[in-house]
Amino acid sequence: MAVFAKDPASLTAYKGTTLDPRFEDIIEMTHISSFVVKQIREENHILHMILRTWWINYNDINGKIKKTGDCIDVTISKDVSHTETPGFSITSVNCHNCGGSFDAVRQHTCPYCQTEYHMEQDNWVIEDMQLIR
Repeated sequence: MAVFAKDPASLTAYKGTTLDPRFEDIIEMTHISSFVVKQIREENHILHMILRTWWINYNDINGKIKKTGDCIDVTISKDVSHTETPGFSITSVNCHNCGGSFDAVRQHTCPYCQTEYHMEQDNWVIEDMQLIR
Protein backbone atom coordinates (compact mmCIF):
# COMPACT_ATOMS: atom_id res chain seq x y z
CA MET A 1 0.00 0.00 0.00
CA ALA A 2 2.74 2.47 0.94
CA VAL A 3 4.52 2.17 -2.42
CA PHE A 4 1.37 2.68 -4.51
CA ALA A 5 -0.35 5.38 -2.41
CA LYS A 6 -0.20 8.95 -3.70
CA ASP A 7 0.58 10.04 -0.15
CA PRO A 8 1.83 7.20 2.07
CA ALA A 9 1.46 9.45 5.15
CA SER A 10 -2.32 9.33 4.60
CA LEU A 11 -2.29 5.58 5.33
CA THR A 12 -2.99 4.37 8.87
CA ALA A 13 -0.42 1.57 8.40
CA TYR A 14 2.41 4.00 7.49
CA LYS A 15 4.20 6.23 10.00
CA GLY A 16 7.26 7.08 7.90
CA THR A 17 8.35 10.16 6.06
CA THR A 18 8.54 10.51 2.29
CA LEU A 19 9.62 7.47 0.28
CA ASP A 20 12.73 7.20 -1.87
CA PRO A 21 11.70 8.67 -5.27
CA ARG A 22 12.75 5.40 -6.98
CA PHE A 23 9.62 3.81 -5.50
CA GLU A 24 7.56 6.06 -7.81
CA ASP A 25 8.76 4.07 -10.86
CA ILE A 26 7.45 0.75 -9.49
CA ILE A 27 4.24 -0.36 -11.19
CA GLU A 28 4.07 -3.96 -9.90
CA MET A 29 5.64 -5.75 -6.93
CA THR A 30 5.85 -9.44 -6.05
CA HIS A 31 7.32 -10.45 -2.69
CA ILE A 32 9.36 -13.63 -3.08
CA SER A 33 8.34 -14.94 0.34
CA SER A 34 11.65 -14.34 1.99
CA PHE A 35 12.92 -11.97 4.65
CA VAL A 36 15.63 -11.70 7.28
CA VAL A 37 15.34 -9.94 10.62
CA LYS A 38 18.21 -7.43 10.65
CA GLN A 39 17.52 -5.73 13.97
CA ILE A 40 15.06 -5.81 16.89
CA ARG A 41 14.83 -3.23 19.66
CA GLU A 42 12.23 -2.15 22.19
CA GLU A 43 11.77 1.43 23.37
CA ASN A 44 8.98 2.54 25.71
CA HIS A 45 6.83 -0.54 24.93
CA ILE A 46 7.27 -0.03 21.17
CA LEU A 47 8.89 -2.99 19.42
CA HIS A 48 10.87 -1.95 16.32
CA MET A 49 12.07 -4.48 13.73
CA ILE A 50 14.09 -3.96 10.58
CA LEU A 51 13.37 -6.65 8.00
CA ARG A 52 15.31 -7.18 4.78
CA THR A 53 12.82 -8.31 2.15
CA TRP A 54 13.27 -9.45 -1.47
CA TRP A 55 11.02 -8.52 -4.37
CA ILE A 56 10.58 -8.88 -8.12
CA ASN A 57 9.56 -5.40 -9.26
CA TYR A 58 8.46 -3.98 -12.59
CA ASN A 59 9.42 -0.36 -13.13
CA ASP A 60 8.25 2.19 -15.69
CA ILE A 61 11.43 4.06 -16.60
CA ASN A 62 10.96 6.60 -19.39
CA GLY A 63 8.08 4.63 -20.88
CA LYS A 64 9.93 1.30 -20.84
CA ILE A 65 9.14 -1.56 -18.47
CA LYS A 66 12.18 -2.87 -16.62
CA LYS A 67 12.18 -5.93 -14.34
CA THR A 68 14.38 -5.68 -11.24
CA GLY A 69 15.18 -7.94 -8.33
CA ASP A 70 15.18 -5.59 -5.36
CA CYS A 71 15.89 -5.71 -1.66
CA ILE A 72 13.77 -3.44 0.51
CA ASP A 73 14.66 -2.86 4.15
CA VAL A 74 11.39 -2.28 5.98
CA THR A 75 11.23 -0.94 9.53
CA ILE A 76 8.00 -1.89 11.31
CA SER A 77 6.80 -1.18 14.83
CA LYS A 78 4.07 -2.21 17.24
CA ASP A 79 3.00 -1.13 20.72
CA VAL A 80 3.51 -4.34 22.71
CA SER A 81 1.85 -2.95 25.86
CA HIS A 82 -1.56 -3.58 24.24
CA THR A 83 -3.06 -7.04 23.79
CA GLU A 84 -3.40 -8.00 20.14
CA THR A 85 -7.01 -8.26 18.98
CA PRO A 86 -7.80 -11.72 17.55
CA GLY A 87 -8.95 -11.49 13.94
CA PHE A 88 -7.70 -7.91 13.51
CA SER A 89 -8.65 -6.33 10.19
CA ILE A 90 -7.61 -2.84 9.11
CA THR A 91 -10.92 -2.56 7.23
CA SER A 92 -12.90 -2.94 10.46
CA VAL A 93 -11.10 -1.43 13.45
CA ASN A 94 -12.68 -0.34 16.71
CA CYS A 95 -12.06 3.16 18.02
CA HIS A 96 -10.09 3.07 21.27
CA ASN A 97 -12.27 5.89 22.63
CA CYS A 98 -15.91 5.20 21.65
CA GLY A 99 -15.70 1.61 20.31
CA GLY A 100 -17.15 2.58 16.92
CA SER A 101 -16.14 0.37 13.99
CA PHE A 102 -14.70 1.93 10.84
CA ASP A 103 -12.40 1.24 7.87
CA ALA A 104 -8.93 2.50 8.80
CA VAL A 105 -7.25 1.83 5.46
CA ARG A 106 -7.14 5.56 4.77
CA GLN A 107 -8.84 7.07 7.83
CA HIS A 108 -6.76 8.31 10.75
CA THR A 109 -9.77 9.64 12.65
CA CYS A 110 -12.86 7.89 14.05
CA PRO A 111 -15.88 9.17 12.08
CA TYR A 112 -18.07 8.98 15.22
CA CYS A 113 -16.05 10.77 17.92
CA GLN A 114 -13.18 12.30 15.88
CA THR A 115 -10.49 10.53 17.99
CA GLU A 116 -7.22 10.00 16.12
CA TYR A 117 -6.62 6.30 15.48
CA HIS A 118 -3.16 4.82 16.04
CA MET A 119 -2.92 1.39 14.40
CA GLU A 120 0.35 0.50 16.19
CA GLN A 121 -1.80 -0.24 19.26
CA ASP A 122 -3.51 -3.04 17.31
CA ASN A 123 -1.02 -4.21 14.71
CA TRP A 124 2.27 -3.48 12.94
CA VAL A 125 2.89 -0.19 11.12
CA ILE A 126 5.63 0.73 8.66
CA GLU A 127 8.09 3.32 9.94
CA ASP A 128 10.53 3.33 7.04
CA MET A 129 11.31 1.68 3.71
CA GLN A 130 14.74 1.73 2.09
CA LEU A 131 15.10 0.50 -1.49
CA ILE A 132 18.36 -1.47 -1.89
CA ARG A 133 19.20 -2.37 -5.48
